[in-house]
Amino acid sequence: SLFLENFTIKKKIGKIKEVFEKTDIMKRYGFGVPDKSGKMPKMVLWNSAGNDVTGMMSRCDKVVDLSEALLEGEVYFYHAKMVLKEARIGGKQEWHQDYGYWYNNGLLTPQALSVFVPLDETTKDNGYLQVIPGSHHCGRIVHKLQAGQNLC
Repeated sequence: SLFLENFTIKKKIGKIKEVFEKTDIMKRYGFGVPDKSGKMPKMVLWNSAGNDVTGMMSRCDKVVDLSEALLEGEVYFYHAKMVLKEARIGGKQEWHQDYGYWYNNGLLTPQALSVFVPLDETTKDNGYLQVIPGSHHCGRIVHKLQAGQNLC
């Protein structure tokens, strides 16, 4: 896992956040997938880096250039996901390995990466992203379906 400090793209993040706060995208296209407690984080998925503000992050030179350097070659857009975890009532994304999902969707080798860009400040109290150091060396972990989510 690689965490980058000062890799900010604040202007783009602000525009993306504004789209999700001031439009009905989450209401129209969002869906919930329950966690183990039965609470549901809401999410929207898209499979193309469109020409609107939601595709900006995936096409951003900083993101593309770093991704190509890390993977040592040309990269392509697989999908993007916006997750909304509402305070005190929203669910969480359970422990999982992204490659566990990707494999079942036809990505047979782990030559991929996830880029996590929080639109709000993330802290331990509000459910920040947690990563198990070195877990990318474990190989693919078979997931099992529980409460609507595939878990490790």
